[in-house]
Parts: sequence; structure tokens; C-alpha cells
Amino acid sequence: HKSAPRPRSTAPVPPPKLLPVSADLMSALRGALSATADSTSACEPEVAICKHLFLDWTVDFEKAEITGVATWTVESKGNEVIFDIRDLAVHDVMVDGVPCIWTVEQYVPELGQRLVVLVEPKRTEVRIMYTTSPKSMAMQWLQPSMTDGKKRPYLFTQCQAIHARSLVPCQDSPGVKFTYDARVLVPDWATALMSALPTGDTFEDGKREFYFRQPMPISSYLLALVVGDLASKDLSDRVRVWSEPGVVDKAAYEFEETEQFLQYAEELTGIPYPWERYDIVCMPPSFPYGGMENPCLTFVTPTLLAGDRSLAGVVAHEISHSWTGNLVTNHTWEHFWLNEGWTVWFERKIKARMAGDDLYYDFQAYVEYAGLTETVDFFVDKGKPEFTSLVPLLGQNDPDDAFSRIPYEKGSALLYVLEKKVGKEAFMAFAKEYMKEFAGKTIDTQKFHDFFALKFPMVATRFDWEAWWGPGMPPQDPQYDDSLVSDALELADVCLTCEDASAGQATEQVKDAWGGWDAAQQQVFLEGLLQSKTGQPLRRTITKALNSKLRLSRATNSEIRSRWCYCCLRAGDTSIVNTAIEMATSVGRMKFVRPLYRELAKVDSAREKAKKAFRRNKDNYHPICARLVASDLGVDLDEPWEDDEWSLADLNWWTIGLTASAVVAGVAAAVVLARRNRWV
Repeated sequence: HKSAPRPRSTAPVPPPKLLPVSADLMSALRGALSATADSTSACEPEVAICKHLFLDWTVDFEKAEITGVATWTVESKGNEVIFDIRDLAVHDVMVDGVPCIWTVEQYVPELGQRLVVLVEPKRTEVRIMYTTSPKSMAMQWLQPSMTDGKKRPYLFTQCQAIHARSLVPCQDSPGVKFTYDARVLVPDWATALMSALPTGDTFEDGKREFYFRQPMPISSYLLALVVGDLASKDLSDRVRVWSEPGVVDKAAYEFEETEQFLQYAEELTGIPYPWERYDIVCMPPSFPYGGMENPCLTFVTPTLLAGDRSLAGVVAHEISHSWTGNLVTNHTWEHFWLNEGWTVWFERKIKARMAGDDLYYDFQAYVEYAGLTETVDFFVDKGKPEFTSLVPLLGQNDPDDAFSRIPYEKGSALLYVLEKKVGKEAFMAFAKEYMKEFAGKTIDTQKFHDFFALKFPMVATRFDWEAWWGPGMPPQDPQYDDSLVSDALELADVCLTCEDASAGQATEQVKDAWGGWDAAQQQVFLEGLLQSKTGQPLRRTITKALNSKLRLSRATNSEIRSRWCYCCLRAGDTSIVNTAIEMATSVGRMKFVRPLYRELAKVDSAREKAKKAFRRNKDNYHPICARLVASDLGVDLDEPWEDDEWSLADLNWWTIGLTASAVVAGVAAAVVLARRNRWV
């Protein structure tokens, strides 16, 4: 439904916090535009670079470790090759089949160690025997109680951004690309999948061995493995969905449009899908992201299973990564916006094509752009204004610390503004040329700028690039068309500006409109309450009236439910606290978990309860998620603690309570954990 464009409010709106931008910072940012060495990796690919990997892995669920051999084909110009490692036990190293000299050296604690192997300046084969650690940041080992089936354990990896080094010794930098083959030994009940093409499997002596081949060069962050009790359904000749058996039908329904997404992406990029297969794994709840674009095998969160395909558009984002990210890759993590900004741009083009309306691009952008000011303010409050730059100065920080919507929304806003300046058709042609020029390569921001300037010299000369590269909000409002969001935003304004006595009448208007909106328009309404343009704060009388009419605290759509929790917490409606904690402890997706805990921490009466809930459930989160939430809450993960005030209602073993057997398993787990922590 289209409405007339909504008049932009003239009411005072709090601006983003001012950023201390020094001349030294801007000078450093200019120097960072052209990527040289990767500050988050010890490897020196200009001296010796890894070209091919053969993995021979044995997965041990009892020990929560992988024992393996990594055989690297290395092209060396010098006398040593350096690998990144973290929490790996290296047993032995051989070069071209004979013992060699190797050492493990301390590097930066947050970044791991250096494995230095002496080689001759030629093409050589380096064979590394090693074992992973149960505390590897790249892996999460799930107990049966944390899965849907409750009978078998589960393993998955997440290597982005710099966690591949805790899975395999490697040159853990996106600027290094390699091909790989793998052999993976697992229990006979299990299925193993990787970010590669499966080439077969065999059974022997109660074990099952899987074989894989990835002929396309990839960066280490795209190395992926999942092992579990898995079932599948084909959606097309090149698309298959995988999940636990009890979820596979829901997942197949939710992601049925995947082949159509792929075809639209091929049309937009001008390049046929380059990875042969596009399979999807719907992961257990603890998966920390909405999706992960592993080549040939996208991982997606079960929070997308809304039952009406309203959230399946995340798959369009991951499909877009098959070109922008996997094929054309940021050279270092400072240039992450080239992965994500372009991918958001392509994703929204795909979904606009699906909707049959170009304005749907603006509609999606309007929804997500609204929260960018909060992201900027968050980093300013943390004393990290440089992380609001489009090209942040990471130094030797873990890139996860800078992860936010900045590269997504600020990056895609830049592309949108450039598109408006040169025209849609010209920019679409540029995007196709960009894909072809840099396919199979890595790229930095300077190369992007230079390629754009080559095609549009007059526009490039007059454009204020530095203002976009620098910290803070974009220097100009992208002016997304809001005609598709007007109705929802106008009703949000009505709720914000009405008198308390009129709350019932105002929310009745919302109830009348709610059923006619799709899920995205419902999100717009809630975002309108959160990002008030009226100068009026959201009040508890409104949230209570809305919940009584719409039952939003029971919403099954995770985007709506999370936003509703934010609305209530900001309005001082503490009746939502238990619902917010339940959501924060029942999913692992950081898009929801981190903001929920942050909002809870702002409420005096909920702060300690939220911290206790996090401590009780921290081992259920992926290690990346647990570390970042702990930082947000100021919680020391290594600090011992005791708590004598708890109940089963406070514990959420992800899916506890869904079945009678799940309840029994949850009670048993609670008793064991209680004894271990001396709660009773």
C-alpha cells in the first residue's frame, strides 16, 4: 500500500552524540583507505602464502575436540612461513615429508600465537598435526539437551572474523585465499557438512567418513563445518535445506523462495552463481548470527522460522554474499563495509524485484537505518568513536569488538547516495562492472574509490569522500522514500502524542490497521515508537494499551517481539522484563541478545536480574556471543560466583518445556548445574 510521502517532522530530535574527531584520527583514516598488512593476523603472505589446504579431521564429541592434520601447499619467497593459531595443541610439523624446525611464539593474547615453520624459498608442502581445544572460539559443542531432537550432540563452527585460527593453523586474514579438500571422520549416526562440495561418504567400524572439495579460492573465515543428526529436503536442482529432522519441514517451507532469490541475484550481478550448490543449514538456537554466508552451505538462525516467510529475506542477504564477500572480498577487516554495504544493497535490490516495486528498497532501508544513531552513540559511550568510521582503525583489536550495523547501513547508504547521483541505470551497470573486475580478488576502499572515479570522474571529484569514511553518522541523510511506511509512522506519532486518557482510542486505531500490515510494516510502527520524531517519549500507558489489544509480548516473529521488548523497557513498563529475559536466554542470535541485555541493564530494577540470567546461561551461548555480552554488561566470565536465588523459570535451556522429555532433561540439567555451582 502506498501513501502520500509523509511530511518530515520539524519537532526537535536528539542528535547523535558529538564525536571527538582529531586531525591525527583523520590522518590515520586516510592512511587506512589502502590496505597493506593485516593488523589482526601474524601471517606475512608477501613472504610465503598458502594456496591449497587438505584437511584430515576426526571429530570427538566426548572430548569436544577435533584431532587433525592440516597439509598446506605453500608458495614461499623466503625462509619461513607463519601461521595464526589460537588454543591449538600443535604436535608435530613436517615439510615435504621430513621433520623440520618449527616454533610457537607469543603474539597478542587477543589474537593468538604465531606458528613459525622454516621452509625453503619454493613451492612446498607443510604438514601440521594438531588438536583443537574445547574452548575454541570457532566451535560450539552442543549437548543433546540443547538440540531439537534431545538425543544427539551437535557441532558447528563460526570462523568469521578471526576464529579460523582456533580451528586450523592458517593464514587467518581475508586477504589470503585458498582452495581446499577435506576428509572428516564422525560417529556413524552423524552427518557432516562443509563449506564445500560433498564428494562422497563411507561407513567403517562404527564410523562415517565424509569427503569434500572446494575448487574456488576462499578466505579462512569462510571455512565451515557442521556435524549432527541432520535431514534434508531439495528445493531445486542446486538448493537443498538441512536441519535436524524435527525442523526440516518448517525450514523447507520458510526458505522455499531461495531459488528465485538466486536467479534474481544472477540477473543483478551479471555473473552466473559461481559456487555450484547453494545449500542452507537451519542451525540450533545458539547460532550467533542471522546467517553466515559459507560458500555452498549458508548457515541460518532458527529465529527466521516465523511460519509466514516474513523473515526469509535474510537468505537474500546471504545469497548476495556469494558475489559480494565470497567472490569479491574485503582485503582486511577495516574494509568490512565492502562486504556488507554492497551485500545489503544487492539484498534490497533482490527483495524489491521480488515485490515488483523499486520503492521496496527504500522501505527496507528506512526500517534498518533508523537505529544507526543508537549504534553511533553506543560506541561513543564505550570510548570507541573510531569504530563508527566506515573504515575503522582496528589495530590489534578483535574485529568482533567493532561489529555493528555501521558497515551494513552506513555502507549501503553510501552506495545508495552514489546511485542517486549517477542514476539508477548507470549505477547498476557500474555494479556489474565492479563484480567482474574484482571477482576472485580482494579489495580495499581506495581501490573501490579509484574504480568509481574511473567510471564517474566528475561525480567523484565533487563528492566529499572523507566525510563518509570518517566517524559518526553519514554526512548527509540518504533521504529514503518513506511513502510505504507513512501509515505506520503516522499511527506511531498518534500514540506518542496522545493524552493518557486517549491511549485506548489511539491504540484502537493501531489494532484496526495491524492486521492489514505485513510484518515489515508492523516493524516500522514499532521502530516509529522507538525512534520518536515527535519529541515525545514513549509511555507505559501506551505499551500497556497496545499489549492488551495486540498481545505483542507473545509475538512469534522475532523481529517484532524483540522490538516490542525494547519499547516496553524504554517506556518503563517492567511487566516485560521476564519476557525480555526469556527471549535473551532462548536464542543466541546477537542481533537480539546484545540489545536485549543492554536495554535490560538500563532499567534499575532489571539490571542485576539480567546479569544473573546471563551468568546462568552463558555456557549455552556461542563463545563469541558470550564474550561480547559479558563486555556489554561488565561481567567477568572467569569470576566465580554463587547465587542462592534462582528458579527453573530463570533457566532457559533453549527449548526447555516444548515436550515432556525436554522438561525432564531440563530439570536434570538444572540440578547438576546447581550442584556444580553450589547454588543448593
